[in-house]
Amino acid sequence: MIKDILVVSSGIIHPSVLARTIFHNFLKQIDGYQYSFSTSIEALKRLKNERYDSVVIYLHRQKISGDALDALDKFVDSGGGLLAIHSASASFKKHDQYFDILGGRFISHGKIGEIKIVQSNECTKIFGDIGTFSVRDELYMHEWDKDNNVCFFTEKNNKIEPMVWTRGYGAGRVCYIAAGHCYKTMKNPDVQEIMNKGLFWVSGNK
Repeated sequence: MIKDILVVSSGIIHPSVLARTIFHNFLKQIDGYQYSFSTSIEALKRLKNERYDSVVIYLHRQKISGDALDALDKFVDSGGGLLAIHSASASFKKHDQYFDILGGRFISHGKIGEIKIVQSNECTKIFGDIGTFSVRDELYMHEWDKDNNVCFFTEKNNKIEPMVWTRGYGAGRVCYIAAGHCYKTMKNPDVQEIMNKGLFWVSGNK
């Protein structure tokens, strides 16, 4: 059965046009999905009138209308999926409603550098055995809900920083992937496998 996905993504530098292009091309290579693409977060208001299985958010914006945020909330709460990538957690930070849906918000980041990403034992049924790998990317630090399932992590100053988390929200499923600033990260086969499996899971595939 073909799954309908709404992809909301924009950016010239953050995220970059090249990173988004690689991501969009990657999505189109995955069998079993058909996509509607939008550059506006206000496209989420369409969730009231159209049936999607999941929403993908890959952008950096601070403003969102109450109608769009309420539509996203209702969509996920009623069983829809949300796959959020990198700067999605740096978006709409003043909205606690968005934090409640996503399960975290961006606090700060350092310079681009090597990040060692370690798989935990929390989500192997979702992602399989990917193991440990490294990317050169921007490390996001988050305020995050401790009820999240931390599926991949890195260590910074002797503290665990989630790189991928999953969570339930009402009847829906949410997956957040922190990496994705650099275009080469979006070409990394391990990152692509995580995005693939994350989309599969939030879309309700068994």
